[in-house]
Amino acid sequence: MASRDELIYQAWSEGNLEYLCHEYQLPLYNDLWGAILDKKVLKHVVNISRRWGKTHVSSIVAVEFAIRFPNSIVNYAAPTNKEMQKILRSIMGAILADC
Repeated sequence: MASRDELIYQAWSEGNLEYLCHEYQLPLYNDLWGAILDKKVLKHVVNISRRWGKTHVSSIVAVEFAIRFPNSIVNYAAPTNKEMQKILRSIMGAILADC
């Protein structure tokens, strides 16, 4: 049986970070990947309340996308650059903690 460290290494190597999502976030996680991989989808709207973890889940997907598709560009948007840095510093720190 593989150790926890080996499983984490494998997840990062494959670009599959689903384990970082809470169970209630998995439908959004799967929805986002479905929209990304469907060439017919141009926009995907998410209507979820504050503090649910939308940015966390979408950031997990963004990191996975970068791993799975090297040299890709992942864009983020926020009202200001300072606000974006504040939002992403803590989230990316949590996501990248065991990479």
